[in-house]
Amino acid sequence: LQQFFQFLEIEFDNVLLERKELQKQFQAALKEHKMMELMLDELEMIHEKATNKIALLESE
Repeated sequence: LQQFFQFLEIEFDNVLLERKELQKQFQAALKEHKMMELMLDELEMIHEKATNKIALLESE
């Protein structure tokens, strides 16, 4: 029974370490997602300005 308890304790520690690593990866993914959203917003703004400029030039 003692060996089984030690095994479970080691497994539990491993799960905790894995959870900690997954949490780090998740936080990094969230940060990357936010950066991508900001980049997309900027690209959409640039696209809109370019489209407006093209429309203006075509109307001249």
